[in-house]
Amino acid sequence: MALRGGGSSTPVLPIPNSDMRIGQAEDHNFLNGDIAEILIYNQGLSDSDRQTVENYLENKYGLTPPAP
Repeated sequence: MALRGGGSSTPVLPIPNSDMRIGQAEDHNFLNGDIAEILIYNQGLSDSDRQTVENYLENKYGLTPPAP
């Protein structure tokens, strides 16, 4: 699964019979940093729900949203 920022919410489904890796890209490069939080949902989020989650994370971690 992948997190995709911006635009409308598009469900990103895992490929059957594949491993889900957190912090590793498809080209086998690894994240050089920290992962503060992982949110997992049992369904795709609506645009409104995704915006609510983004606002929650921005407020919790003191992030500034990107300029449009």
